[in-house]
Amino acid sequence: MEYLHNKVGTQIFGLLIMIFGCFIFALGFNTFVLPNHLFTGGVTGISLIVFELTNISPAYTQWFLNLPLLFVGWYFIGNSYAFKIIFGSLFLPLAIKLTEKLSYVIDTPILLSVIIGGTLLGLGLGVILAVNGSTGGLDIPARLLSRHTSLSLGKAVGIIDMIVILVGIFIFHNYNNTGIEKGLYAVLLLIIMTVVIDLCTRDRYLKFFKNKLKKR
Repeated sequence: MEYLHNKVGTQIFGLLIMIFGCFIFALGFNTFVLPNHLFTGGVTGISLIVFELTNISPAYTQWFLNLPLLFVGWYFIGNSYAFKIIFGSLFLPLAIKLTEKLSYVIDTPILLSVIIGGTLLGLGLGVILAVNGSTGGLDIPARLLSRHTSLSLGKAVGIIDMIVILVGIFIFHNYNNTGIEKGLYAVLLLIIMTVVIDLCTRDRYLKFFKNKLKKR
């Protein structure tokens, strides 16, 4: 019974940390990234590109794209991880939807928005990854890439995100001839995110979260 109680407490603590990380990410997304028509990598970047082209809410695109990737995560990573994938995949778009009214509340220069937005996005994802959580999406193939290579998780996320950014540059270059400018800001945003994610998922921080989880 005590083991079961500790296990439930560990799961609840992990979910609370994931919720906290999702809202940090959503704050950076809606306050600094979306209003400045920036884009980044992953499913988030794809949703921003779709929003710019169609005005469809990024949250809806993220829910739609996350569904098939849930099955990939469950098949390759296992049942023990499946619940966190499902939770993160559903809750992050919800957090973005709940905070979307924050868009255009703060008017900041685009470069400052890239720096602050990238930091908040990286911090949100890093906190989630530090408790072995996931926001679903392209985090799943990034974990698989990291697991089967010598790449850190942050760098694996960065590589996959860069692919999305290159596609975004091509699309915007042909759509309104802003691809190069948007691409440069997207690369800077990605670099900041990757550095912050790596800081959050370093061994000493992972040990901190693991010790907190064990005490529950």
